[in-house]
Amino acid sequence: DPNAARERGLAVAPEVALLHAAAAARGVTLDEQPATSAGATEALARLLEGATGPRSATRESSSQPSVPRRDPVRAALRPLVDARVRVLATGIVMVAALMAASLAAAAIMAAACAAVVVAARIDRARVRLAVRPLVALTVMLVLLQLLVGGAPDTQLWHGRDAGFAAAPALLRSLQAAAIVLATLALGAATTALDLASALRRLLAPLAIVRVPVASLAFVVATALGLVPAMADELERLRLARRARGIEPRGRHPLARLRADAALVAPLFVAAFRRAHLLADALAVRGVDPREPGRPWRPMHVPSSDVLLLVAGVALLAVSRFA
Repeated sequence: DPNAARERGLAVAPEVALLHAAAAARGVTLDEQPATSAGATEALARLLEGATGPRSATRESSSQPSVPRRDPVRAALRPLVDARVRVLATGIVMVAALMAASLAAAAIMAAACAAVVVAARIDRARVRLAVRPLVALTVMLVLLQLLVGGAPDTQLWHGRDAGFAAAPALLRSLQAAAIVLATLALGAATTALDLASALRRLLAPLAIVRVPVASLAFVVATALGLVPAMADELERLRLARRARGIEPRGRHPLARLRADAALVAPLFVAAFRRAHLLADALAVRGVDPREPGRPWRPMHVPSSDVLLLVAGVALLAVSRFA
């Protein structure tokens, strides 16, 4: 009983507390108390779905009439986001950015992705951490293009050549900026649970050729969720270096890149440490990505995701004809 456990000073898992609240709201007596959070989640899912039979962990009270009624617990829960349309729109935008053959088309892609980032109200610190490497990448590509040279066949817009040597480098930089900003918006506006569920459903046809769809979706969603964490870890390493009085010599971008290269090894160590902690946390909670759970909360597709899909198709046409 959660109340008895709290009186003894024991912690109660949120799943167990929610299961008891749902059972009390429905007038249901629990046959047995779940021993784990996973068991409480399964019992709660069967309770909300009205499951009966030998697998059911609940027993209806004889004093309650068996008439359908509105579930106050389910109605109070926040619905899950069906992120399939959002993921599909992001993929279309990435393909459109890679297909952009002119500077105008690539600039339109980058501007559209920047507008989505602004609309998503992402923290400015995260945006700066994502954009800062793009500036260094642009400088490096322009310098290499000027030193090495190449065929200046990049178009300013459809049917007109750019006419300057650094145009290919600027094109690749704008394409990279569009892809990074689109990924940033997807990762910031979508939880790892919704993203894994969307990827698992979109990649479901690959299960015919024995592709581990559930594990692949879980790995991709977890990796996208860890990108902001690694950016924060890099910023902490920079602050620790600054606190020790170690500053890059000069403000030249190459000097800063040389100074940041020394942070690669500790960043890898921090990444492996975080991966081990995440693996231990998943193992303790009994998470198995090969057996995805059933969503017992209602799911919906936001209207903004449909607009993003339409905009992605429009950007795909722009990349083809601009």
